[in-house]
Amino acid sequence: DKYGFKKSYKYISKKRQEEYEVYYQKVLERREQKWNLLLEEHGGKFPPKSTKLKRFIRKGIPGYIRSYCWLYYSGAKEEMSNNEGLYVKLLNCEFEEKNKGLTKKNSKALDCIYCVEKDLFRTFPDNKYFEVDSSVLEMETNKNSTSPSEKYYVNPYIGSLRNILVAFVYYSLPKSDNGYGGTSYTIGYCQSLNYIAGLLLLIFSQNNEDLFKSNATAIEEMCFWVFATLIGKILPKEMYGENGMEGAIIEQELLWNLIIAENGRKFGVKKVAKWKKDMEKKNNIMNGLDGVPESENLTKLGILTFKWMTTCFVGILPIETVLRVWDCIFTEGSITILRVTLTLLRIYENDISKNDDELEGWDFINVIKIYELY
Repeated sequence: DKYGFKKSYKYISKKRQEEYEVYYQKVLERREQKWNLLLEEHGGKFPPKSTKLKRFIRKGIPGYIRSYCWLYYSGAKEEMSNNEGLYVKLLNCEFEEKNKGLTKKNSKALDCIYCVEKDLFRTFPDNKYFEVDSSVLEMETNKNSTSPSEKYYVNPYIGSLRNILVAFVYYSLPKSDNGYGGTSYTIGYCQSLNYIAGLLLLIFSQNNEDLFKSNATAIEEMCFWVFATLIGKILPKEMYGENGMEGAIIEQELLWNLIIAENGRKFGVKKVAKWKKDMEKKNNIMNGLDGVPESENLTKLGILTFKWMTTCFVGILPIETVLRVWDCIFTEGSITILRVTLTLLRIYENDISKNDDELEGWDFINVIKIYELY
């Protein structure tokens, strides 16, 4: 597709998708015309938040200004202006630590960077912008070098993604760990962050192709500040972090408590609420699932929607749908994630409730016939 992802016709035929794309292109053109008029009314500048703007954003931000809207309305542009030059300083922290002889064994940041590097090539491997040749994966790393391995910079997108995540490692670690202490809680790095940063990079680079080719650092810096603002100020506190994503677990508990409130009647998901209670009786939804420690008392079926929240729907919904959701997240906040989750459960409650086994429910929700959501 236009974002570089390989199309799948597993659930929806090629013909149906092509018909929809023709229809949706006309919708995009109409929205772009209306946005152009809106910007003209405000002298070419982004208008202040209002009911009208909320309506415009919910109908979709045009692709050509999407990254700029995210930067502006999220508050990231102001953060970037108030911290001029910080991004480059954060990148230099890695070299400074390595020059001091520190390694992942005695540096929390370098240990986080080691985890970042393990996830880099797993980020959108089927996307034409992020894919790399197998020979790159086999390149050896000089463990004695103070510079990152060259293999991470053969593909400029992988290299820029690494830079953004490395900068965030130092930004989100406390000063006691040679970090900047830019977030209200310690993060460093967690899985799922690579997908969020990767999609930001993809959108910002496509909106500024020439700049990305000539000055990738400028694009990285914008992505970094939107990323840092999203994680540190927009999403629920401690969604990610060294305490096992405690914030995300709490949010899941709140979500499922809402779902079963009044037996699901409050949000129109009575069948899902009943299904959840039935499945909880079996009490084995989490058995054998990777990455879920037994000590975590995540509300049984809360594990099903855990990935939705931690990835902000990347890899769950079609890319165009994700971008529309993100339009709202950056302007209305994290409540958008809850709204979208409840909406998906309402749309698919008949299908979900038909599964009489919790693992079948797990499989269904992870697949969720995503192409039907176009």
